[in-house]
Amino acid sequence: MTNKKMLKLVILLQIFIVGYSLQSYATDSARVQFGDLNIVPGESVSDVVVLFGDLTIEGNIEKNAVVIFGDMDLRQGGKVHKDAVVFGGNITFISPEQIAEDKVELSLGSIKPRDIFMGFLSLAILKSLAALVSKIFFFITSILLAFIFTRPLMAVGSALSSAPWKCGLIGILFWFCLPAAILLLILTIIGIFLMPLIIPFIFIIVIFSFASIAALIGAQIKLKNASPAMQIILGALIIFLLSLIPFAYYFVFLITVVMGTGAILFSKFGTKKPRFLG
Repeated sequence: MTNKKMLKLVILLQIFIVGYSLQSYATDSARVQFGDLNIVPGESVSDVVVLFGDLTIEGNIEKNAVVIFGDMDLRQGGKVHKDAVVFGGNITFISPEQIAEDKVELSLGSIKPRDIFMGFLSLAILKSLAALVSKIFFFITSILLAFIFTRPLMAVGSALSSAPWKCGLIGILFWFCLPAAILLLILTIIGIFLMPLIIPFIFIIVIFSFASIAALIGAQIKLKNASPAMQIILGALIIFLLSLIPFAYYFVFLITVVMGTGAILFSKFGTKKPRFLG
């Protein structure tokens, strides 16, 4: 497509979309319509714009014809005296003379507007399901870790409670320096053999971060007769519920991972005696 045609396309789209939004463009001699439109034999209009539909021309369009997300079909007797512009569709005609000036066509192939909408909808649903699955996964994993690593998790939670700012700073430095450390490993021969362990290591850090924050939250509730394991489970439940709040999941994830990682390192991987256990 030439620069001239592209400029015409942009200008025409701006004019027609603005005109439609103001509801001032549509007159007796100009047609603006959502959905399919048919200019019948003998009918004559000045300009036509069709949005999300197909334009069938069997009559006369004195100026421009624009279709956005649809097809334009010039049949026998159909005529466009200036430009024919289609965005997201195709132009079909019997004879090139049916379009007096430029024919501008930006086709999306076989993709239709409905296909685009359904694609975005499916992507949004899959993204929501993936987020929900990850939340449930972290919750269930925290429960399992609560029974297996009760004392180390309480130690990490205690370290975070006693020095939250130090833990936060250590967590930020860890995740900030991690990409550089991985790059250095890639550049060394020994690092190449260690690379397969990087992803499992990060995964374990994230899992234990969630469980450690759960231990901290659970210990602050002071539930009567609750064992340390039950405190961790209660904290995990609170984190899970907070993550269900719209737009809060990523914030909760970020804070939990950063603070939890810092607490894990500050407590020397939970080897310090947990203050919660006395």
